Amino acid sequence: MEDPILSAADLFLLEDSPLSPDAQREQIFGEFTTLGVDGQQSYKDQQEQRGFRWSVLMPEERGILERVRQPVPERIREWTPWLRTCYEPSTEAAFSRIVDRLESQFGGQIIILNNHALYNFGPDWYKIFLRIPQLLEYWDSAEGYHERLQEALRAESDFDEEREDNITWEDEGDYLYYYWALVVGRIHIVDKTTMASEGRNAGKVRTVWFDAFGRALWTIPCWMNIRAGSTDRDL
Repeated sequence: MEDPILSAADLFLLEDSPLSPDAQREQIFGEFTTLGVDGQQSYKDQQEQRGFRWSVLMPEERGILERVRQPVPERIREWTPWLRTCYEPSTEAAFSRIVDRLESQFGGQIIILNNHALYNFGPDWYKIFLRIPQLLEYWDSAEGYHERLQEALRAESDFDEEREDNITWEDEGDYLYYYWALVVGRIHIVDKTTMASEGRNAGKVRTVWFDAFGRALWTIPCWMNIRAGSTDRDL
């Protein structure tokens, strides 16, 4: 068996990057979360040129992805996922009732991210973007994205003029249209509070709208009656 010489550079590499596949993935995808829509565009251009299936990749490229990348639900960008972030034994019964309710309401058109090894984030739900950065991909081109932002700013200008004409509006806050234009996706968070048996916010699922950097733009608590199996808001 060949036994190559161990160099100082080899030892430096081991000391500097003793990363497991999980750590490599989080480091690399952590960089992806900083790209935004503009930074993603070159990779979307490659996708257009090369194709949209793994079969277009070279064997060594597939090998890298198989070693580092976690499996991702096929329709993760089409259906809003439900992310479980708490896996304490006391929450199992409540979570089972939630799943029963969701399956009854949505049938097979639902994605439930339920894996202790992958998604046990506790309050740090945003770490989902290090596991599934595909959630941050914008559906259109960067050019289309910026056109959408410009349209939103024009709408804000028109809205301001109407307010100046003494038209009464509900308090929606400034730059409402612009913030909606920044949204690239949303996710439902099923956390410890959601599955609690008591407390002011027990039974509430948080729905989060986020931008291409994974920043939460809106968070809305939605009541979910997991005892009776009904909701008072369409999720």
